[in-house]
Order: sequence, then C-alpha cells, then structure tokens
Amino acid sequence: MNTIESYTIVEKYSLITIASILFIIDLLFNLNSIVNFRRSIKISENVYSNTYKFNNFFKNIETKFSTKQDIIKYQRNISKNKKNIEYKKRYIKKGLNSIIISMLIISLLIILLIRDNMVII
Repeated sequence: MNTIESYTIVEKYSLITIASILFIIDLLFNLNSIVNFRRSIKISENVYSNTYKFNNFFKNIETKFSTKQDIIKYQRNISKNKKNIEYKKRYIKKGLNSIIISMLIISLLIILLIRDNMVII
C-alpha cells in the first residue's frame, strides 16, 4: 500500500514538473515573439510617418521629378504599413492571451498539487 501511494506521489510530481517546464518554454516563446513584434511595430510606425510626410511633400510641392504614379505608389505603401501595424497589434494580443491562459493552467496544477498533499498529510 505504501509503495502504491509513493508511486502516485512521484507521478504527480513528475506531471507538475513536466507542466512547469512546458509552461516556461511557452512563456519564453511568447515573450520573444511579443518583443520582436513590438520592435517591428515601432519600425513600421516610423516608416508610416516618414512616407506620409514624403507624400505630403509631393502633394504640396510639385517638381519636375515627381509624377502622379510616384504619389500613388507612396499612398499604397502607407496603406500597406497601416495593415501591417494592425495585424501585429492583433498578434501581440493573442500572445498575451496565451500567456494568461498558460499561467492559469500552471496555477491550477499547483493548487491541485497543494490540495493532494494536504489530503495525503
């Protein structure tokens, strides 16, 4: 009887360690992706503001070198940058949600471990 109880305790501890290792790996990947996307959002916003200023420059001052095709091309770049920024913001929200879910899972596992230990004691 004693060996069976000790075996189940070892099983529970191994499940908790496996779950905590998986949680840490998941957390690291999510944090890394969030940091990378925040950097890319800052870069995209800078590109967006620069192209917008450049576009306004061409609208206000017509030179011999600027054509309407150039202006249309810059406007398309601005709309692409806007779409990229929105997509990356959504991706960051998904990453934060997955971090919260994995934290809830690990906290539930810890609560179960504490509860089982109290029952055994």
